[in-house]
Amino acid sequence: MKKILLLLGVVMLGQAKAQVTSSQIGPILVPKYAGATKASTGDTTRTPIIFRVRINGLKPNEKYKYITKGSDTTDLKTRSLSTAGAGNMITYNTNGTFKYISSQSLSTAGKNDTFETNMMGEYEGWFGLINTSNTRFAAGKTIYPLFLALGLTSNDTLIGYCADGITFMDYGTASSNATLVWGSSQAAGKSFVALYDVTNSAGVRPLSIGMVENSVVSSGWKTYTPTAVKNKVIGVTGMWSAFIPNNLSGGLKRIENLNLANGFLVYANNDGDGVWGPAKKSTVNAAGGAGSHIYLDNDDAALVPTKVEFWTRTSSTKEDAGTYNVYVTRKFSDEKDQTVRFYVAGGTAVKGAGNDYTLSERTITFKGSGAAISDTTVITINDDNAAEGPETIVLGIDQANNCVIGTEKAHTVTVADNDIANVIVPNTLVVVKENAGKIGVVLKMDKPVSTASKMMLFVKSKGDSTYIPSEFQLGKSGNDSTFNLGSSTKADSIMIYAKVNDEFNIDQNDTVTLVLRQVIGNAYLKDTIITLVMTDNDGPATVEFIDSKLTITENIGNLAVKIRVASRSDADADFTLRCYTALSTATEGVDFKFNPTSKIINITSGTPDTIVVNVPFYDDKNFELTKKIYFGLGNLSNSKITKGKDTLIVTLLNDDLPIYKIGTINKQTNANKTADSLNVRCRVYGTVHGVNMRAAGLGFTIMDGTGGMGVFSNPKTFGYTVTEGDSIMLQGSVSQFQGTVQMDKLDTIIKIATGQPLKKAKVVSGVDETTESVLVQMRRVKMVDPTEWPSSALAANGFKYVRVMNTSGRVDTLNIDAETDVDGSTAPVGYFDVTGIGAQFDNSSPYITRYVLSPRSINDFKASTLPTVNFAKNKDSIFEPADSFRMDFSVIPADENFSFDVVVAGGTAVSPTDYDFATRKINVVKNVSSFFIRANITDDGDPDGDKLLIFAIRNAQGPCFIGKDSLLTLKIKDNEASVVKKFAAGSIKMYPNPSVGTFNIESVESMKSVKVYTMGGQLVREEKITDMMKSNALTLDLHVVAGMYRVQIITASGEMYSDFLSVQ
Repeated sequence: MKKILLLLGVVMLGQAKAQVTSSQIGPILVPKYAGATKASTGDTTRTPIIFRVRINGLKPNEKYKYITKGSDTTDLKTRSLSTAGAGNMITYNTNGTFKYISSQSLSTAGKNDTFETNMMGEYEGWFGLINTSNTRFAAGKTIYPLFLALGLTSNDTLIGYCADGITFMDYGTASSNATLVWGSSQAAGKSFVALYDVTNSAGVRPLSIGMVENSVVSSGWKTYTPTAVKNKVIGVTGMWSAFIPNNLSGGLKRIENLNLANGFLVYANNDGDGVWGPAKKSTVNAAGGAGSHIYLDNDDAALVPTKVEFWTRTSSTKEDAGTYNVYVTRKFSDEKDQTVRFYVAGGTAVKGAGNDYTLSERTITFKGSGAAISDTTVITINDDNAAEGPETIVLGIDQANNCVIGTEKAHTVTVADNDIANVIVPNTLVVVKENAGKIGVVLKMDKPVSTASKMMLFVKSKGDSTYIPSEFQLGKSGNDSTFNLGSSTKADSIMIYAKVNDEFNIDQNDTVTLVLRQVIGNAYLKDTIITLVMTDNDGPATVEFIDSKLTITENIGNLAVKIRVASRSDADADFTLRCYTALSTATEGVDFKFNPTSKIINITSGTPDTIVVNVPFYDDKNFELTKKIYFGLGNLSNSKITKGKDTLIVTLLNDDLPIYKIGTINKQTNANKTADSLNVRCRVYGTVHGVNMRAAGLGFTIMDGTGGMGVFSNPKTFGYTVTEGDSIMLQGSVSQFQGTVQMDKLDTIIKIATGQPLKKAKVVSGVDETTESVLVQMRRVKMVDPTEWPSSALAANGFKYVRVMNTSGRVDTLNIDAETDVDGSTAPVGYFDVTGIGAQFDNSSPYITRYVLSPRSINDFKASTLPTVNFAKNKDSIFEPADSFRMDFSVIPADENFSFDVVVAGGTAVSPTDYDFATRKINVVKNVSSFFIRANITDDGDPDGDKLLIFAIRNAQGPCFIGKDSLLTLKIKDNEASVVKKFAAGSIKMYPNPSVGTFNIESVESMKSVKVYTMGGQLVREEKITDMMKSNALTLDLHVVAGMYRVQIITASGEMYSDFLSVQ
């Protein structure tokens, strides 16, 4: 039965009277021109006719099958629309499926396509035609896209046409012909290009529209592409072809790339003088036709932003290169100059005169349009004598103007060190007793060298009590020694001796400062200072701690406290080793044993230079905070304690478990994302974030400066109540639950402090592996399905997943936990910002899916700040003869894509008598803060007084608010004099009305003239009556498109009469 009804609907559609209208087909992007069918060349000059329209007035949420054709004014008057029009159709579906259909039919499967309306009964999309040899497509003819559609369930029908006519042109050299334009680009395949003769396309129809190719775009209609470029364009990614009229005195000025899915502008290239690119390709008054076509490459119009970047990510040079060049490249240029800032971003090499290198940090400027080029910066490299190893210079570019910065926004230059060998002094401090007889200095060269270096060791300075050569003598002169160092086959070393003479007076230690300098050679050596100390053996013994600080754990057993006898005399000496228990936080007798707390130590001739005192420590196996023990040295007799080395501080750490930063143990670096530190027992410190998400036991998140992780315990709580902001220590094992790293198998939780600062939430576009156990915020999201919200309280330990979508269409999941105060609350409305802790609930390896965001409380939900759209003003006026009225809008802030409808909300004006405006959907593009549309105003020729027309902003869709100025009241001021009368006042008859083009006028008084005007005031027919036989009765034929027209009559007495005629 359904099939019978459908067939009946198709038959009725084909045989219906011509109720064709343009009011349901709103032009969005309709080209002015198309390539004509040229009899002499057949199909070779045809190009697809592409247009975008909005179809309205249909059943909401209904699927329709449809066909399109090219119709002329004669077709629009026919009573058999199923056979009207010509041309084959191309369908462009937003899923990327394109089809070529000939012999279109609503009743034959495969000979039509479908679309589905939205909740407003509208559909907007791309459509296409291929012209045939039919005369409708001959040069100079104009067609109107015709649409026939039938609802699949409602049998609702549409017979409509687009009022924007498309005029056909031949390719050729005459000014009335067209020239083929084609190009290569970086635009995405299956998108569109629109060509304009203006740089601002707002409110302007494109000259022509073409497709951006990929491997399959035009396969269905390949034979209909101009032969001259067919094999260069079809199936070649990024290629496109269209055409321009030859009579463009300003040339082609703008090429736009438009999105397949929504028709939004992706990017546009402008050229204000119509002469494109570095090769100066002129499109002004073109005369190439299809043979001498115009080709625009990536240097002319790449249809993507100009890209500036380093030529490569890394490079290298040598320290002795002198200079080194780095390059910043520019490609895909546009007509405006492009600039970036070139600067030093870092590296281990030091910039500046006298350091490692110099270069000029500056603003790089690329002039206007041009081929891909590079800017060169010269680095001057200083070849020093320091054996420094490889060093890096990290360069960057930013602050892009009229361009974008590409992937290579930083460049690292590695400068290889060119030094060969190093001279090493193992000991720059040598100490002997003054009765040693000699003192030696060891010198080494770490690599073989071809020629040995000549070295000099000389005295730089000496102590006031040191005498040369009576107490110290270096070389023959007593002050210096010259020698060679270096071997051609191996590393080399040498010992240089100086004589030391003993004297028997008690005095200060003798000190000599030497300098080691390379006289001749290629080895690396900076002047090296060597200090020689000859200790006096006649005075008191010098005693000092070897270590000033030690860190140990309580399981050390015995701590070896080491004391150095730095110098001694022949006489004995005594000193004390004391534990300062009052200063110490560790307890003697509990943590360690040192009783008595002050011990006397005797130095004799047999005492070694290092005295070791063992201090026992006790491992109590209990967790304790870090403690300190202070030891000190004291002079008792014939001893001297070295200042600054008289105190030893021992730090005692608890040794129960190792302490790790969270960022060390929460890593998941393998492909399956299992925890790297699985089953490691340790201790961590951190701050509690969030609430306890378990009714019994513990389940919360802890974070430190390096990262975060979960904490789980069931059922033990260790007496701890989870409070956000607590600083805690805990011990346990690293584990993993459904992808999230956590600590469990706990044995200790200690609260250290409260009220600690929390992490600042990181703003992210969605949750993934990087947001696990991280406090993050997602902005401008809305619920995918409001019924998912847990408006009633959940059971203990329960949870609910709620899907949210951001303004870019990305969908993420919120995990609403029963232990928060979120469940049982009212669901957020519209767009909101939500803060929470990232988590994962993936129950199988690899753990790479099912990421969620867990809000901590209802306070984590905040209403989003969204763009607001308003009329620029809420009142305006216009006189009736004006063709159109301009409405201006503002958007603040302009940082989202959305749409809204402009509707007529009321007033005294009547359509179409006073105006012509249908509800219009406005698509707002990000970063566009102001724009306008127009409404047609009709001069009705009737003295009916001023009228009011109220426009309103309605039906906002997407991330936006409608502002308070959402109404605009327009006063249409009447311009007709009161002397104009209706036909009835003069006993004038006009019939038939409505008419299909032919109508009659009868008047009692003789008529002098008859004029017919469009509703916009354009004169389309004038009949001056000189034949008295026709002065009282007249028949007129109108060859016009369907619509309302105003008929004006002037009688023999000079009276003026006016009335309306409907032409169908």
